[in-house]
Amino acid sequence: MRPLLLLIVLLPLLGGCGAYSERKKEMALESTLYQYRTAMRWGHWQTLAGMRGPKAPAMPDFNRDNIRVTGYEIQQPPVPVDETLVLQVVRIDYVLQDSQRLKSLQDKQEWRHDKESKQWQIFSPFPQFR
Repeated sequence: MRPLLLLIVLLPLLGGCGAYSERKKEMALESTLYQYRTAMRWGHWQTLAGMRGPKAPAMPDFNRDNIRVTGYEIQQPPVPVDETLVLQVVRIDYVLQDSQRLKSLQDKQEWRHDKESKQWQIFSPFPQFR
């Protein structure tokens, strides 16, 4: 009788482990997206480069001193495609310092979760500031 009682008590707890792990992954995604948005907003280009996945396209070479990001607005919140892939669309407003022209672009982001490092990394091409 005791093993059955123990099984009845432990079974719900074991099922909860998966939910806890999934919630931790969601919280990691929220934190990563916030860090990316903050780094983009303040022009921390090295931080942005460090968040790129190993097989992501390289950041283009551009005059980083000429770009000032003035806005970062989520147009489509993160949409899970599967358990390791999330898509998000944002609008980035920026100023070209040399001409003082306000511009904006749409950035379609592809975020992948690395199971080994337990980190989210961006794999989409870096926005083209022109």
